[in-house]
Amino acid sequence: MILKAGSQADLIIYAPIFGAAFTFLWWRMRDRIDEVQLWRNVRLAIRFFLIAVFFLYSFAKFYRSQFMPIPEFQLDTRLGDLTSMRLLWLYFGHSFAYVLFVGVSQTAGALLLTFRRTATLGAMVLFVVVSNIVFVNYAYDIPVKMPASVFLAMTIFLLLEEFPRLWNTIIMKRTELPPPVSYRPAFSPRIGIPISIIVVLYFAWQTNIKFQRRAESRATTSELLPFGGVWEVDEPGEAGSGTTWDRLVVQSSGYGTVGVGTKIGDEYSQLETVSYSDSLRTFSMTWKDSTDTFSGRYSVDGDTLRLSGIQFGDTLNVKLIRRRFRLEPDRY
Repeated sequence: MILKAGSQADLIIYAPIFGAAFTFLWWRMRDRIDEVQLWRNVRLAIRFFLIAVFFLYSFAKFYRSQFMPIPEFQLDTRLGDLTSMRLLWLYFGHSFAYVLFVGVSQTAGALLLTFRRTATLGAMVLFVVVSNIVFVNYAYDIPVKMPASVFLAMTIFLLLEEFPRLWNTIIMKRTELPPPVSYRPAFSPRIGIPISIIVVLYFAWQTNIKFQRRAESRATTSELLPFGGVWEVDEPGEAGSGTTWDRLVVQSSGYGTVGVGTKIGDEYSQLETVSYSDSLRTFSMTWKDSTDTFSGRYSVDGDTLRLSGIQFGDTLNVKLIRRRFRLEPDRY
């Protein structure tokens, strides 16, 4: 997989576009091409490839497809049971303001790559952003090290030509700079600028549609159950009317049944199916890898949840109290 924020389908869509564009540029310049011109055409292809890539990553953050809010079932997970990657994802997803900051930085860098006069600044912005991403990927053992490293190499490639001028300006503080390498653009500004704008707007439009559909799909399951959270058994009931678990974990943020289950101590049992009727106050659930089932009624009063019904042939009548956490699942 190349583009983690998207999918292999993104590569299938965009690779032919970039290939066709590069082939057209080469065909147009074939009679007057030289090494400098070839260098610039490669730079042009890399610029627009990075624009597409970082539109995918930034829109994934805007729509919370990447770095989602901390789910309730993760709040009840011991820190020592988390993987390095999961710990990092929860840390980043905890603050939407930080996620927006990273997404805006990626979008700004991508937009600056659109035009030749601002491409160097865009490459500098993305160099800072991608350098941090690459370091984090290696430090926390994130399984997308190679794609991020390739993107970093691309930003460095874009900066190579301007490195002498950047060195003299920023480091040496010189006012007299070597002239930039001159070349003949493939298109005149009257044609090239509108084409660049159209291509970038197309990328933005397609990427927005992609993640908007994902967000709408998540919204259909965002309220999986009307009593999301972590509930602890407070009153197990009379003899023969208790339960084999001491906590009920209900995720209500679009994670599906992944975040719905029961716990005995730190042992988590994921539910296979969940169904309920808000009007009738009925609730049923089945467990994965188990023949155990529950079917009955529920009632919610603030931080109190009562379940009454039949579990595995025995009467279940318990009172549960919502567990409050100091850490907020999502904050700005």
